[in-house]
Amino acid sequence: MSTTKELHETLRKFVDNTDPLVALKHLDNIDNQLREQTKLTSYMRRHALLDAVYAEGNQAQVGRSIGLSRQRTHDMVERAQFERLHKVEPPLGEGAV
Repeated sequence: MSTTKELHETLRKFVDNTDPLVALKHLDNIDNQLREQTKLTSYMRRHALLDAVYAEGNQAQVGRSIGLSRQRTHDMVERAQFERLHKVEPPLGEGAV
């Protein structure tokens, strides 16, 4: 069974056995935490991609190694370069970009 199915079953049981407003607040909190974690992992992934491109020297090849198109690789590398140039900090906590 996939972890997504397991999560769905766990959340479904929780929602079915909890007051709707309480369940909503808990699910909203979980959703917000996941969004923050997604922003952070995306930031870290972009910078790891940039480091790999600098190490390997071939942007398209590095992107293909993780299943990215040349255009998507280029966009991610450009954004990571911009973030480094402007010293953009990793998105940590609420209000993170």
